[in-house]
Order: sequence, then structure tokens, then C-alpha cells
Amino acid sequence: MAGGIVNEKLDSLSADFINDLLEDDVTDYILVEADGSSRKPFKAPAEHEPPIPPCSTLVLYVIGVDCLGNTIDSLHMHRPELISELCGLNEGEVLTAGAAAEVAMSHLGGKKNVPPKARWLPVINKVDNESVLEPAINLAKALIRRGTSELMLSSTAGDKLMLRHWSRDKTALDNINK
Repeated sequence: MAGGIVNEKLDSLSADFINDLLEDDVTDYILVEADGSSRKPFKAPAEHEPPIPPCSTLVLYVIGVDCLGNTIDSLHMHRPELISELCGLNEGEVLTAGAAAEVAMSHLGGKKNVPPKARWLPVINKVDNESVLEPAINLAKALIRRGTSELMLSSTAGDKLMLRHWSRDKTALDNINK
């Protein structure tokens, strides 16, 4: 469901409409894509983004593991100038796990506009094979060092969705890749 088409893109539903759906018990869950990344694995939000509905209870911040090791530029990332500003690296430098975690954990980056009562959960996506497992774990460790209390690793390779959840309360970091 969308609010219409604007500039050849689906427009968002109003926060009031989403709130009404929840209050009217029309559905148990509503999934909102609040911010796209122009098909790039990593981004930083512009001033007007992301449009997260205030009634949101869970905000997923998705990072493609394939952003790591690439240069901070428009070929590999969406809004590289903002990424550079948030992580302290220059455009053209290689994005490290620590720099990606810095952007993700920033209230001007991955945590921007998250409602105060919402749970924020970083998702490291495209963990599709052994070759990206080490970079994914390095990113997970960098996020944990910066204070996240939980995260997910995900893969949609083939015809299956695979998720691995880590929580400070439930799983030791050493078990994240088991």
C-alpha cells in the first residue's frame, strides 16, 4: 500500500493513516520502508530522512556487508559525503567495519529519527557465504563495541531467508557465527 506516486517512486503513507490502522485493529503488524538507499549497500540519511512513523515500535537499520572494503564514493554508497562526515574518513578512502559502525550508531546516521520508545536493531545483510562471514563478524563486533545490545545477520541467498540474532542478554559474541 502506498500514498501515491511522486517522481516515479511510491510515496509514503501518512503517519496518521498508519496510526489509524493500528488503532482500528486492522492488522497486527505494519512494515514500512522508511528510507531507500538507491540499491547501494550503505547510506547516510539526508536532512529530511528517514521518515519513520512516530508510532514505530521496531526500527531495522540494514547494512549490506558488501559495503565493507569499498571506497566511500557514489559508485558504492548512497550519499558518500554524509557517510564521510559521520565516520571521519575522507571520500575515496576504504570503508572499515569501525567506520560503518560509527555511522550506524550515530543519531545523525543509523539512529536518526528513531522514536524514543522504539527498539533499534541493526541488521547486517547479505551474509550469504563463508567469504563474507569474517567481515560481517568484524562489523558486528564494531557495533557491539559502540554499544548495540543486539543485532542480526541475514541472508536471502537462493530461495531462503536465514537470520541469526545476537543479543547481549542471550548469546555470547563468540557464538555469533555458529
